Amino acid sequence: MGAEGTFILGDWGTSALRLWLVDADGFVLDRLQTTDGAGTLQGDAAGAVFSRVTQPWRAKHSPRIAILCGMVGRRGGWVEAPYLTPDRWSELPQHVAHLRLPDMDVRVVPGLRTRAADDVMRGEETQILGLTRHQPDFDGAICLPGTHTKWCQLAGGQIASFRTEMTGELFALLSRSSVLRDAVGPGFDDAAFDIATAEALNDPRAMGRLFGIRADWLLRDTDPAAGLSRLSGLLIGAEVARAIPDINGQNVALIGTGELTDKYARVLRFAGYDVQIQSGEEMAIAGLTSIANQMFELTDG
Repeated sequence: MGAEGTFILGDWGTSALRLWLVDADGFVLDRLQTTDGAGTLQGDAAGAVFSRVTQPWRAKHSPRIAILCGMVGRRGGWVEAPYLTPDRWSELPQHVAHLRLPDMDVRVVPGLRTRAADDVMRGEETQILGLTRHQPDFDGAICLPGTHTKWCQLAGGQIASFRTEMTGELFALLSRSSVLRDAVGPGFDDAAFDIATAEALNDPRAMGRLFGIRADWLLRDTDPAAGLSRLSGLLIGAEVARAIPDINGQNVALIGTGELTDKYARVLRFAGYDVQIQSGEEMAIAGLTSIANQMFELTDG
């Protein structure tokens, strides 16, 4: 990593904090994850959480620098990191926001904004950077599933464009707070999901049949697990249908882990795409390590 000692790398999202203790070669010595999401922490509250959860590492290993990406750099967060346009993506290390704790320095990675100032990302830019370090020649579409899923076009090692879909948040609202809430429940029904996916991919009117999930439950006593799977299939299928014109036959990489990423892969493969899945953790570590290396080069220079 270009310097001696240990370091803390972190991806601090809206709903979770993921931290890794790494050595000078970027080898992960330890990791932790908590539900202390940055979305609910204002100002110094984030600093208090970071100090608390990292105290055992700081006492034993004395890391001197932490490099964090994600919503920790949002407005009203621990410190506001700037937004850069995609053409300045390579300048992330030069524009990190600085914080000073009694025993270590903290750096927060900037986010990205579109040139038209109609979309933003925080954290995903670092994972995408990690992908380019693993696959320098990758050109194509990148999807990062989440509460606010990002779709990015990568060309010649540069982010050509990106946009955000709120499918995850819509799913949460509809399944928990809408008239559909009684018709959906835990579990996964493969057939219901696949049928809904096919509808959404092939018929732009499919989203107009969401209320049918409740009607099926009332009139046919449909299993709530099938209702939930149908809701998920309709929403993700419609999102992928919107993305297809941008994908346009390109390679598709998914960055993420878990059930949600598997669902996106299922829909994309159903649509005929050869999809590769990259670990969100591995891509975040690779991206943060790359930023750290560049930071130390700048300092040494």
